[in-house]
Formats: sequence, structure tokens, C-alpha cells
Amino acid sequence: MRKLNDTFRKTFGLLGRLSHEDMLKLYSRSYVVLVPSICEELLLYVVMEAMAMGTLPIASRVGGISEIVEGTYAEDMLFEVDNVEELVERMESVLAMSREQIKDVSFSLREAMLKRFDPETIKRDLMRVFS
Repeated sequence: MRKLNDTFRKTFGLLGRLSHEDMLKLYSRSYVVLVPSICEELLLYVVMEAMAMGTLPIASRVGGISEIVEGTYAEDMLFEVDNVEELVERMESVLAMSREQIKDVSFSLREAMLKRFDPETIKRDLMRVFS
């Protein structure tokens, strides 16, 4: 946190526990969410919800995150666990984007998540796996 605040003019803080409703409100007002997870989780809801809301996750490459973002712009925003320099690079690349570029990325992330987790797509994939 100290390194990020030194680099980005002390704009970061920890919010603590938030309700799901408050998280969805934050996603709708945010362009980016930082997910510096160190835990091996198979299905990280933060990343899925953010992308579904059109919010770009800058996330550590751990657990199932790579699979969730595979084939999207968010895949390029992954960084290695505990590599603060790589995290800062990802943040700087987003800060260099125009508002239009961010909107385009947001739209494509949302579309990718809606398609990937569409009930019919899931049903078809499960039928293919178990047949």
C-alpha cells in the first residue's frame, strides 16, 4: 500500500468489509478494481462480478483468476503475486488509456462474462463434458 501511495499520490486506502450491494455500487462507479489476492481460489467472485459490471480487474495471477480472464483484455492486466512493480505497471497502462478505450474495454469485458456464464452456454458445455 505504501509503494502504491508513493507512486500514485496517496490515493489508496482500505475500505474494510462492505455489503454486496455496496460492492455493486462501487463497481458501477469504477473503471478498475485491484485484486491483489494471494490465496489459491478456484472461482474468485470479485473478478467475475467486476467484469460482469464492466469494471476492469487488475489481479494477481493466482488460482482460477487466469482462467476467468482468459481471452479478455483483463488477461493482460494480471501480475505475479507480491510483484508491486508489475502491479504499478498495469495501473499506469490503464491510466494512460483514453476514456473511449476504457469504455471499449469495459463493454468487451461485460460481454465476455455474460457470454461465458450464460445459462445456455453452461448447459451446452456441461452436456458436452458429461456425454
